[in-house]
Amino acid sequence: MAVALPALLSTASVALTTGVAGAIGGSFFTHFLVTTAMGAALNALSPKPSSGGSGGYSLTGQSGSAVDHQIIYGKTKVGGVRLYDTSTGGETNTFLHRILAYAGHEIESYEEIYLNDDLVTIDGSGNVTLPARYSGYVTIKKYYGTTTQAADTGLIADAGGAWTSLHKLSNIAYLYVKLKYNSDVFPNGIPVVSCVIKGKKVYDPETATTAWSDNPALCLRDYVSSAYGLSIPDARIYDSSVITAKGICNQTVESEARYSCNGSFLTSSSPKQVISDMLTSMGGLFWYSQGSWKMKAAAYTTPTVTLVDDPAFITADNNLVNTVDFSLPFTASSKTAQRIARVFLNRNREQLTVSATFGLKAFQVEVGDIVYLNNTRFGWSSKPFEVTTWDFGLSDGLDLQTSLTLREISPEVFTNVDGAFFENNNSSLPSAFYVPAVSFSSIETELRSNFESLFNVVKLTVSSSDPSSVERVEVQMQEDGATNWVAVGVGDLGIYETPALNDGFYYFRVRAYSFLGVKGDWFQSGSTQVLGQAAPPQNVSSLSANLSGGNVNLAWPPVTDPDLSFYRIRHTTDESAPSWSNAVTYVDKVSRPASSVSVPAKSGTYMIRAYDKLGTNSPQLSSVVVPANALETFTNNLSLTDSPTFTGTKTNTSVVSSNLRITTTTSAPSSGTYLSSTYIDTAAVRRVRAYIDLAVSRFDSGSGLFDSLTGPFDTLSGLFDDLTGGGNFDDTDVVTYISITNDNPAGTPTWSSYQIFQAGDFYGRAFRFKVELKSESVGVSPSISSLIAKIKYN
Repeated sequence: MAVALPALLSTASVALTTGVAGAIGGSFFTHFLVTTAMGAALNALSPKPSSGGSGGYSLTGQSGSAVDHQIIYGKTKVGGVRLYDTSTGGETNTFLHRILAYAGHEIESYEEIYLNDDLVTIDGSGNVTLPARYSGYVTIKKYYGTTTQAADTGLIADAGGAWTSLHKLSNIAYLYVKLKYNSDVFPNGIPVVSCVIKGKKVYDPETATTAWSDNPALCLRDYVSSAYGLSIPDARIYDSSVITAKGICNQTVESEARYSCNGSFLTSSSPKQVISDMLTSMGGLFWYSQGSWKMKAAAYTTPTVTLVDDPAFITADNNLVNTVDFSLPFTASSKTAQRIARVFLNRNREQLTVSATFGLKAFQVEVGDIVYLNNTRFGWSSKPFEVTTWDFGLSDGLDLQTSLTLREISPEVFTNVDGAFFENNNSSLPSAFYVPAVSFSSIETELRSNFESLFNVVKLTVSSSDPSSVERVEVQMQEDGATNWVAVGVGDLGIYETPALNDGFYYFRVRAYSFLGVKGDWFQSGSTQVLGQAAPPQNVSSLSANLSGGNVNLAWPPVTDPDLSFYRIRHTTDESAPSWSNAVTYVDKVSRPASSVSVPAKSGTYMIRAYDKLGTNSPQLSSVVVPANALETFTNNLSLTDSPTFTGTKTNTSVVSSNLRITTTTSAPSSGTYLSSTYIDTAAVRRVRAYIDLAVSRFDSGSGLFDSLTGPFDTLSGLFDDLTGGGNFDDTDVVTYISITNDNPAGTPTWSSYQIFQAGDFYGRAFRFKVELKSESVGVSPSISSLIAKIKYN
């Protein structure tokens, strides 16, 4: 398809020749006419260059009275063809008027316009405003190639009848360029006008709309259905394949569309060349099958058919290196070019080709499909192959058969993988030197006892993904810092146990032997810490409380650690947010194997922890709440409250911020005592229920700094995040005491010695109390905010 405007160019030539005769040596056209005449002669005599592919107009500009259309897909920078020139401005020919055609179809937009190498800015009237030197000297008007566009009125007025309203150039996208002569503005003559253009609008069968797109599938469909392409009717194009290819091209890869089509060509280009060039922009295929034209973009699709048959022909590359000049004329992005080239390279690595005949099951496949092929002899199990040729006919025995040529393919062709992959996926048959990998599926440390002696054991579970190919395994270990490996065992896959180990860090490794005696590679574990007795005991899983009269029976499931030594029980009156450190010891030790204890009942929260033989406690506590309304009630309830003033007798204790604390804690352990300010008199000798309610917290004068922690780090209790918070410490305690008299306390009574108690039934008339504050850490003290002694009786 060509643009034919012979009359216009003839008129222009006459006009230009006349203009030169009247202004020789000083007009705009002195250089122009020489260039035009020489260019026409050279163009006529010179053969068309061969670029190895399709291409559009030259960026340096062309001219002619009947030229081939330029077709633009996507967005690309192109030159135009000069269709018409004339000059105006009297004898000096001050103005040059030029028509430059860029496409033989409607375009989306002119994205950028260049005068030589200068990107110009144009205002709404077409005047070039930037670069500033062109202001007042260049006017450019844009025409987009619509069927309804009108001829330029300005050119009609200036051309003196040579350009009329009939010169619409319908379906031709062109620029009308008007230049005003100035040798300083145009020192090198008439500038070349090139453009970055968003080209043809294409039909999308998925949305049934026509719009600009650089999607290669839509651009290819437009070309093969166009009159300047193959004129394929829509009914002969398998749009389902177009829609699938479109979706693949639109996928986002490396922050851009996977594939895009951006380029131009002339209508004189052969369809075979254009289609081949456009296919490179999506690394795809285009073929005719079962009455329809179909296409496919470069991407892996999961096979839906599995074929089972006999031999395939294998072509090996024998380590030959070939260099290919891979042209991508419709690809504008370097990333896309690299991606397409990588697909091309990977396809070439998949060189196994199978030519075979199949039954009617293969009738359903077509060129471009990917199928699975099973063949035990060649070690193919669901190996994907791409159908490259398809034929159908009768065998010599007049049986219907389908002949296929298949070439191996894999999902990795379309991804960035190590090229060695394609050398290893030809067959699943193992090499004679194949030894399956083995590893440790689990590594468990365990502390065991034998006649009260404790020792560490590590249990290693050896496994393999291909156990049937393993004849035996060899397991070794190495202590951290040692240079030699020590044998653990040789035998079948399964569990291996180490001998008695010291606490420390160890490495373990294992390798397999094939049935041919070939040794595999060692698999080495990371560092494994064996804690042994240093490991804390398990947490007590639960704690229950059953009331019986004045006692509460506490019970729990026993902890199974072999180095378990005892359990400790603490108590706090706080029922909502109890803390181990803000409590007092209720039972210091419940030796194993006991798993219950009966103690005097008090309301509040009971907490329990397990301790091993090194005194290390379980990380977490278990607790149970005994509410006050669950305890036995009495008709008489007497109490003595010493907080917050604590006016009783203090020894190495003092009141700080209404809290009773140990006065001096500069060394550990430290302690102090407090005697109640008075006593409780029941007025007669009787049996009573006595106890003390304490609200205690752990006070740390070091403000919870990590540097203030005492003792070995590994022996600290609780979680790391709680180490300086004090919630899990039991380095403080408060011991409560009671003293009893049967005499009138206001006279000269005889008091009993103080005895430790938590709660219980006592016989007497009057009762006095003492508390002992104890700390095992420097700068730390129990802090009593509430101290209430209570006597109850009926």
